[in-house]
Amino acid sequence: MNNQCDLVTGQCVCREGFSGRRCDTADSSYYCANIDHYTYEAENAVLTNAEIEVREHPGQDSAMTWTGEGFARAHERSSISFKVDNLQTSQKYNIVLRYDAARDPIGWENVQVTVVRPGEAGGECAGSDPSDDFLIARLHPGGRYMEVYPAVCLESDKDYEIRVQFGEKRTGVQDRGAWILIDSMVLAPPTEELLIFKGSDRALQHKMEYDRYQCRNLIMSLTPKEMLSETCERYICPVAAAVLNRTSSCDCDPTGSVSGICSVKGGQCECKPNVIGRRY
Repeated sequence: MNNQCDLVTGQCVCREGFSGRRCDTADSSYYCANIDHYTYEAENAVLTNAEIEVREHPGQDSAMTWTGEGFARAHERSSISFKVDNLQTSQKYNIVLRYDAARDPIGWENVQVTVVRPGEAGGECAGSDPSDDFLIARLHPGGRYMEVYPAVCLESDKDYEIRVQFGEKRTGVQDRGAWILIDSMVLAPPTEELLIFKGSDRALQHKMEYDRYQCRNLIMSLTPKEMLSETCERYICPVAAAVLNRTSSCDCDPTGSVSGICSVKGGQCECKPNVIGRRY
């Protein structure tokens, strides 16, 4: 909760769901969410002129390069509308588009992102520039994700629609056969906006370390947890506290999981054979 601790035991005052002397771990049956906690699958969005492409799990020997069940295949003049109704903290968020352009020499040069609000911004977001709700992005060739700038201020407990529209793949050249695979959209606070990384020289040192080890980039790129450095793993719980202000329930599915306990960092439940997913 703050930088004060018990003078005798050194115990810090923990946020909801956190424990340990330094409040750097989660209670039993809870976990620390990653910076990509707010992930919205393209295949579950409202699609216009786009198709769902389901993928099979690659197996235990191969890393997952997508989330959910697969992708949405988008074309020129496609639209993907994501519904956002579960934000728990009012703050600025970067809109992040995850996609697959590993073998694409061009990427996608013209993408429009529009935030549709339920009304005028208020609370923490009062005074936000309305022009920030109309964004332009380019999906780079060979890329896995793109963070769209500037960040947009979104309020908790409100319903939003974030609309992603695809113009010409290459500016000035119409290509009816053009397509790209969109995995998901992520809403993630900018690193510099997280409380643990601002307000003091020590916080700035933490941010420099977080950036130097590319922790945000690795998680956005779906790097397997076992391949993360100890430094990046160490920041998962503090970042979760800054993003959500609490831990998250494991909520392991009893049908496909071994128990109700999940990994403290990231929330992966222990799955039964031939079962995949975070919860089962």
